[in-house]
Amino acid sequence: MKKTMMISGLAALGLLSCIKDEAPDAYLGVTLQQGQYRAGEPVTFKFEGDPDNIVFWSGENGHRYEYRERTQADCDIFLDFTSYVRNGDAGKNLKICISTDFSGVYDEANVKAATWTDISDRFRFSPGTDNYPSGELQLDEYLQTASAGGNFFIAFRYTGGSNQWIVRSTDVDRQTPENVRSSMADMSSIGWQFVDCGNPDASWNFDGSRLYFDGNTGAGTDNDDWAISGPLNASSVDPDTGTALKSLSTTMDEFTYTYNEPGIYKAVFATSSVWYSDSKYSLTEVEVKVVGEGSGADLPPVLTVTPDKTACAAGEEVNFTLSGEGVSNIMFWSGEAGHEFQYRESYDRFGDIAVNFTSFVRYGVIYDNLKFLVSKDFTGVYDTENVSDATWTDLSEHLTFSAGADRTESGEITLNQYLGEEQGNENPDADIYMAFHYTDNAENNVNRQNNWIIRTFNVDAISAAGVRSSLAAMSSMGWQAVDYANEDASWTITSNQILIDGKNGAPNDDWVISKAFKRQSGPDTGESVALGSFSHTFSTAGTYNIVFDWFDGMSWKQTNLTIIVE
Repeated sequence: MKKTMMISGLAALGLLSCIKDEAPDAYLGVTLQQGQYRAGEPVTFKFEGDPDNIVFWSGENGHRYEYRERTQADCDIFLDFTSYVRNGDAGKNLKICISTDFSGVYDEANVKAATWTDISDRFRFSPGTDNYPSGELQLDEYLQTASAGGNFFIAFRYTGGSNQWIVRSTDVDRQTPENVRSSMADMSSIGWQFVDCGNPDASWNFDGSRLYFDGNTGAGTDNDDWAISGPLNASSVDPDTGTALKSLSTTMDEFTYTYNEPGIYKAVFATSSVWYSDSKYSLTEVEVKVVGEGSGADLPPVLTVTPDKTACAAGEEVNFTLSGEGVSNIMFWSGEAGHEFQYRESYDRFGDIAVNFTSFVRYGVIYDNLKFLVSKDFTGVYDTENVSDATWTDLSEHLTFSAGADRTESGEITLNQYLGEEQGNENPDADIYMAFHYTDNAENNVNRQNNWIIRTFNVDAISAAGVRSSLAAMSSMGWQAVDYANEDASWTITSNQILIDGKNGAPNDDWVISKAFKRQSGPDTGESVALGSFSHTFSTAGTYNIVFDWFDGMSWKQTNLTIIVE
């Protein structure tokens, strides 16, 4: 018989030692009404007995009684993130790395002493699209050298560059040997800490929901900055959980539960009766056989693409119908020059640079005291010593300069033919600088000191396939002036022109030099499309290998077609 006592104050302390009541039996008899059940069919457990507390362990993954105290297991680890690049070239100046021997001391010496494995090529980074999914990577192969504690660290490394990278999300998941998956860390809990190994004027930032690095600050491009996670334990696991069904204040004659997958489950009912001076515990195991097909996992997403024709004439429209479920980030790659899927991340293909500008000269005697030059060995340090040490190729004779008419067009030149590199021996990573050099060394001849204005300036990239794209205009050339003589006259730089006025009367020697450019043709581009219908016209005959690139929520996949254009 259970007794309920209401005792207060100090009297309770004296009486508790005298209580001799025996806790009720924790026994629970459990029976099933059927020998087996179909997946999705409710299973009713009939109870006999009245223990004070009942905790139910279904026997499903994540809810096994035998794993209630397990905190270590041989888990699979998964990583994915989303990114966004803007304010400049996408480039490949963001890397993601993993280390199993980083000390956890967040300073330059310890970062450099650690072994970091660059796993960037296993992911996708934003080409300029926001919230761009990386795809998911299983990290197990990189964790084999983890210490006995199983700790590892993840880092984003930003180098060089003048662009801004934003990491919108970072998710690290674990999966137990029973295929139970759970979150290990996310953007807000991963514990980012920053280590600056170059250019302290620019660094990583974290606002609680995004990780971002802004290299477009005018602080220079010699960045080497790390955003490193807190320690992550590759073998840690959350204990399996049960469900509390009953406490002392309730009664229960039966319990109903539904298993959605076929299998043989060991359901466990852990019971207890805990009183002041006595406690009893019991376990009841019941085998539950579940048959049938069950709900199963959803079918994997599939993108179906149906063209209205697979052969057509040049200039004829081709209509595509796209259907599917669980599909996102669909990109159409036509296979035409500049739009080939295989070159979507090719930042290092050798290309060419085309240059043209307009000029205006006024005042004094007009003569050739303005030159246009290029260099591929200038250091990027804008002072007289480094300008003098560089090799500059004068291309002025291949261009037209103003003879007094405003906005005189220079004509266009391409740089490769003048930079001494043949196909196959080129260096697409070489930095190319462009410069205007104004001189007036005619002693005491003020009539020769005139005024030059460069009104427009355009730089285009030309890919190996002949596809042109704009690299820069006047406002994005990054001009910087270097003055050798007569500080009273120098280049004036604005967003829409550069100007030198040599009317001061003293000899002038003034340079204005661009930022660095590369002759890399840049990655090919695709077209964002959505489920439904869209059309495309192929203007040139040929056989085009079309790719529809899409994301299924975990990985990137491709659907391929061939269109023959005659």
